[in-house]
Amino acid sequence: MKKHIGISLFFMGCFLSLSATNYLVATNGDDSNASTLDKPFATLQEAQSKALPGDIEE
Repeated sequence: MKKHIGISLFFMGCFLSLSATNYLVATNGDDSNASTLDKPFATLQEAQSKALPGDIEE
């Protein structure tokens, strides 16, 4: 039983650390925007400058 709890806690910790941020880019965007669906960035360079390993640029 203790082994199962330990394994469960291990996997929960692994999945909690897997968080990524989506950065949205559009031709009608602005690099001063917050990169939301309604207010995307204008350039890939801005998205790349904000991105961390594991983040997604769309």
